[in-house]
Amino acid sequence: KKLKGVKKDEKENPDDAKSMAELLKLKREEAAKKKAEDVAKAKEDAEKKRKADLEAKQKADEEAEKKRLADLDAKKKADEASKKEIEKREKTKLEELEKLEKEKKEKAAKEKADADSKKQKEADDKKAKENAEEQKQQKRLESEAAKKKKQEEDKAVEEAKKLKSAKKDEKSEEKSDNAKNMAEMLKQRREENTKKKAEEDALKKQEAEKKRKADQDAKDKADEEAEKKRLADLEAKKKAEDLKKLEFEKGEKTKLEQAEKLENEKKEKTAKEKAEADAKKLKEANDKKAKEDAEEKKPEEQKRLELEAAKKKKLEDEKTAEEAKKLNALQKAEEEAKAAAETEKARLADLESKKKLEADAEKNKQKLEKAKLEEAEKLEKQKKEKDEADAKRKAKQDADKKEAEAKALAEMEAIEAAKRELESAAKAKAEAEEAQKSAGEIRAAKDESEAKPPTAPDDKKKKKVIKKKKAALTAEEEAERAAAIAKLDPDAAAKMDAIAAANKAKAEKEADKAVEILQVKAAEVVEQKTQEMDFSLRRRKPSGDFEEVEEFGEIEDFMAERARRKAQKAEITDVEDVYKRATRHRQKRGGFVETPDSEVYALRGDTVAIECELFNEHDHVNWTINNKPVSSDPRAVSEEQGYIRRLLIRNIVPDDTGLETAVELDGMKFTTKVNVDETPVEFTKKLERKTIAPMTEVCTLACEISHTAQRIQWSHNGIVVDTTDKNYKIIDQGVVQILQILKPTYLLGGRYSCQADAVETSTFVEIIGRPVIYKTNEDGTSRKKDYDVDAHENLIFNIAAHGNPEPEIEIQLNGKILPAEMKTSFDIMEGAIRVVRRKVTKADAGKYKIRLFNEHGEDFTDEFDVIVRDVPDAPQHVTVKEVGHDFAVVSWETPANDGGSPVTGFVIEKKEADRRVFHRAGQTSSGKREFIVDDLDMETGYVFRVAALNRFGIGEFSDLAEVATGVPYSAPQMD
Repeated sequence: KKLKGVKKDEKENPDDAKSMAELLKLKREEAAKKKAEDVAKAKEDAEKKRKADLEAKQKADEEAEKKRLADLDAKKKADEASKKEIEKREKTKLEELEKLEKEKKEKAAKEKADADSKKQKEADDKKAKENAEEQKQQKRLESEAAKKKKQEEDKAVEEAKKLKSAKKDEKSEEKSDNAKNMAEMLKQRREENTKKKAEEDALKKQEAEKKRKADQDAKDKADEEAEKKRLADLEAKKKAEDLKKLEFEKGEKTKLEQAEKLENEKKEKTAKEKAEADAKKLKEANDKKAKEDAEEKKPEEQKRLELEAAKKKKLEDEKTAEEAKKLNALQKAEEEAKAAAETEKARLADLESKKKLEADAEKNKQKLEKAKLEEAEKLEKQKKEKDEADAKRKAKQDADKKEAEAKALAEMEAIEAAKRELESAAKAKAEAEEAQKSAGEIRAAKDESEAKPPTAPDDKKKKKVIKKKKAALTAEEEAERAAAIAKLDPDAAAKMDAIAAANKAKAEKEADKAVEILQVKAAEVVEQKTQEMDFSLRRRKPSGDFEEVEEFGEIEDFMAERARRKAQKAEITDVEDVYKRATRHRQKRGGFVETPDSEVYALRGDTVAIECELFNEHDHVNWTINNKPVSSDPRAVSEEQGYIRRLLIRNIVPDDTGLETAVELDGMKFTTKVNVDETPVEFTKKLERKTIAPMTEVCTLACEISHTAQRIQWSHNGIVVDTTDKNYKIIDQGVVQILQILKPTYLLGGRYSCQADAVETSTFVEIIGRPVIYKTNEDGTSRKKDYDVDAHENLIFNIAAHGNPEPEIEIQLNGKILPAEMKTSFDIMEGAIRVVRRKVTKADAGKYKIRLFNEHGEDFTDEFDVIVRDVPDAPQHVTVKEVGHDFAVVSWETPANDGGSPVTGFVIEKKEADRRVFHRAGQTSSGKREFIVDDLDMETGYVFRVAALNRFGIGEFSDLAEVATGVPYSAPQMD
């Protein structure tokens, strides 16, 4: 109804409807404008918020970077301090060792000096003793000699007395003679005795000298042996000292290690003794309590003892299992180390074998190069010898040619000389005959003129000259003459023409001269005999071999014509003779002097030269290759060089084996077969020694070979690259070989080699890029994400990763970055990074994450949990449940964390409120949660605390529980 009303109103009031529509339109535009403003405002607010967030993020990043730099500086300072401390300790240790060494040397020098002085003293004493003995011996010998001399003199006197008394009664003459003889005899005896004594003295002296020399030699020998022994002792002592020094250093090192080991053992022993003492005290307390409650709680105690025994057995079993686990871990580590050593050994063996193969390849290459060089030298030598032989042959031919020409020229000159002699003789004879004939003719003419009547002077008649006919050349002789002239060499023909022209000119000159002479003579005769006579020669009839010639009015004309014709005839005869001789010495000869070889051998890339030599250098030969013209092969070209004809074929390849060339001349044809041997492939462009390959780019390895090889093979670290491998693309362009690493990764780095037949070139590809952490094992399984470690042990993370340049390492624990400290160390190896945190505690437990980063980027490990097995936390809710005048009942709840090992008991300690030191009150099993502390003083304040116990020891103590004891009596009350 309303719509009908509105429509009705619109029909009734069209202006109102129009205004309403405009109003609605304005409202819609305002709504749209408002909406657009709201959207713009929302965008502006979002942009402001984004900028604020971006600034906050940048600020946070800057703070994080500052913190990281500060941590790096702190780490660097800590490392430097540690390094200085280590250097200081090493320096102190070195100074102590040097001090000990110096003391040893001084002691050794002192001992040596003492030994030398002692030896010198002993030698001096020995020498003095020997001198004394020698002097004593000399004196003894002298005394014995004097005594013996005296005895002999006494004996001589007694004998003289006896002789004197015996011969006293003899005659005086005999007496005097006897006395004289006796005196001579005594004198002779004295001389003999003196001589004998001198000889004995000399002999004794000689023996003494000999003995002294022997003693001296023995002494020198003993001194020399003593010196040798002393030097040997010194050397042995020095070696012993060096050995002792090494042993001392080794011992010091061992002592340090043992000291550290003993310290660790001592700590362990102390902890063990403490635990044992605590256990003993606990046991004693339990025993005491058990003794007191034995009667009342005997069954319960028996049960408790059984439980404790079972728990103890369980603990021992756990301990045994833990030790077995440690032993297994140790064995596993040893096996891993052994496997790593074997792997390294295998790698070194592979490297050695590869080096050996490379050395063998290089050796083979050198051998091939040497063989090729020798072959080239041999070919060069053969070519040189051939060129020399060709040059000699050509020189010989030139010499023979020159000799033949010289010989022909000499013969021509000899012929010319003989001809000149003959001409001179013939000329002289002809002149004589001519003169005689002329004189006869003149006389005949004179006789006729005298017989005839005189005539007028001007009435002259021509003379009729009769000449002998020259026989004409036959047709055969004319053809032979023309052939001889045609066969002459152009140079020889030109020379013959020159000789003929010279002879003709000479003959004409001589003829003119003869005519002049004859004219002079004839003029004289005519002037003398026939000054006024007119005569004429009568014509004679031809008869026989004579022909009639024209008449001459004067004799001079006749004589001149005669001489001219004679000279012309001589010239023609001379030229014919020379032509005959020349053509007889050099006849034209065609064909081959030397034919091409039937087979030629060449190597790939050589230029083959096939040669032949001709008799006639003006002949032209026709070369063909496989029965085709030379122009059909663009590599081939023919050459002419004097008598040599040569065919050159460049850039020979093995496919040209069997190629047949032919040379043809005047129906003669000779063929040559070409055999081509393959040359070893060589690298004209080798791979670079080292190639840097960014991970973000395609790495291209390219090398060039001398010619196409039969086999091309690319290898990566000794393993052949598969052509179907999607990591690579192999491009074969004939002499250019290309290997592309499409997406370089660290695993694709290493030694790449290209082998072409028997030669090889290689390069080491170094990959650079961001660090990469391998989060799965080689078999595709996930890596370990949970680590368990005992307290005070080392926590070791082995991360399979690569990074080049060497990455920096950042450790995050529970989302916080750990600062650089001496407790943490890093070992970066090929393909692995080891992170070690020394002597961990419960504070080192939590969720770890490791970040590797360098200038190209970063990578993170997966988050993993580390559990540090240690003493348990403190028990919770420790309270005093009940208190009396001399006892208190302490209760507690188990700790929130048992330290990774089951709680085996609880330790309760007490102290008086005004005292500082706690005392052990007792120890219970893990199953109890309360303990009765007795023997307390009345009306005294006490403080209690409780700690849990596991196999690692006593944990942290709980918060304190305070209480005060009362009195056992209460005050009396009055009723």
